[in-house]
Amino acid sequence: MRRPLNTAVAYVLLLAVLAIGHVLVQRSHLYQFEGLERGFGGKGGRRATQDLASVARQVEVLLNITVPVLLDKSSLAPKQTGVGFSCGESHVVKLKGYGELQRARNLSKVLPDVDVFSGSEGGRSKAFDNCAVVGNSGTLLESEFGNDIDSHDAVFRFNQGITEGYEPHVGKKTTFRILNKHQSGAAVEVGEKTISTIREMGQLRAWVRSTLEHPRRAALVFDPEFLCYCWSWVGRRGHKPSSGLVGIVLALKSCHSTTIFGFSSSSYYNSEERPHYYNWERPAKGREKVHPFQYEQKLYHHLHDLGYLSIRS
Repeated sequence: MRRPLNTAVAYVLLLAVLAIGHVLVQRSHLYQFEGLERGFGGKGGRRATQDLASVARQVEVLLNITVPVLLDKSSLAPKQTGVGFSCGESHVVKLKGYGELQRARNLSKVLPDVDVFSGSEGGRSKAFDNCAVVGNSGTLLESEFGNDIDSHDAVFRFNQGITEGYEPHVGKKTTFRILNKHQSGAAVEVGEKTISTIREMGQLRAWVRSTLEHPRRAALVFDPEFLCYCWSWVGRRGHKPSSGLVGIVLALKSCHSTTIFGFSSSSYYNSEERPHYYNWERPAKGREKVHPFQYEQKLYHHLHDLGYLSIRS
């Protein structure tokens, strides 16, 4: 007959198993969780409840993974040379690993000493109390969220999402503006910090040149591994995650509470509705195959149902 384990011994063993599991998850660089994928299929009833519970478990795993958000000088350290990106050489990140960053001349001159979001990782306090993530949906013109948005500690915006002339609907405060490869460059409005999405060497070199030419701009750039991490939130569907998903994941990692505005996709591909609050420009045909918008929308609603964020649209 087996003797029961001492309680203290059992507790130590449990901690060891959890620690090993955490290390394996981090080193695998896969970040793909089947439970998250199953959660997208619920249609109601008991199955939907089970799927939502599965999503909750996987979201907790994702949120507890330590991942770099921005490139900083430590990204160029010799110890990083042999470290590859978990989705390197893909549509999301064409660069293979940190060693390639050395090929971008003068990169070390424009990178910050420390990732400003580094305090949001692990058990450390998050960078902000409450955050607003403002999408560019035309539905924002149907409401006046301006004061609500501006009341948040940090406000994240995207690409051409201007505020001038639309203040009653979208507010006027901008803390960070996330830019895709087509928009990387000057800040749209004075006083904000831009965070560029860089996927390949040509884009990185262009970003370095632009930053050197305009040293007063507060320009930052995402660590490519963070883009890989964001892609995992939709089970690595689509060619790459949208800027909106990247911004929302960033807020979830760095803010105690997150509210998203203007992320309704109903008007995006409907020719009779305004796609953006600031213009009528529509996405090029076939773009819906590039970004997994359908799954991103389902993810946002799951996160809302689970209390990770609030949706205003």
